Amino acid sequence: MNPMPLAVIIAAGIVCSLMMTVHRGKGLLVWWMVMWSLIVLTGCTSRPAPLPEPAPLPAPILCAAPAAMTEHEPMPRAPRGDYTQQEVALYLLALHRWGSRGWQRLAAIHDYTRQCRVREQ
Repeated sequence: MNPMPLAVIIAAGIVCSLMMTVHRGKGLLVWWMVMWSLIVLTGCTSRPAPLPEPAPLPAPILCAAPAAMTEHEPMPRAPRGDYTQQEVALYLLALHRWGSRGWQRLAAIHDYTRQCRVREQ
């Protein structure tokens, strides 16, 4: 609470008490109502502290890659159990193709977002 309205309330209370002892009669009720009205209205002068500003919102993502570009491709299955050298060679070729497609997808996503940023500017 602001100290100024508190001082005004205390001063109004002292004046009101003095008026009660000095004026005994008809005007006492009027003075009493005026003083208490002033006391109540001094609360209107106090203001709450301003609220802090909210944090700024993050920039919207405008250049997100489409879902089709980021689909998960399962990794080739490694040969299990009793396998031949040919099965190992085929697995290594499939693994190499899988990794190459992943890097190609990553390059395509990079190109897409770069072109999107250029369009947005």
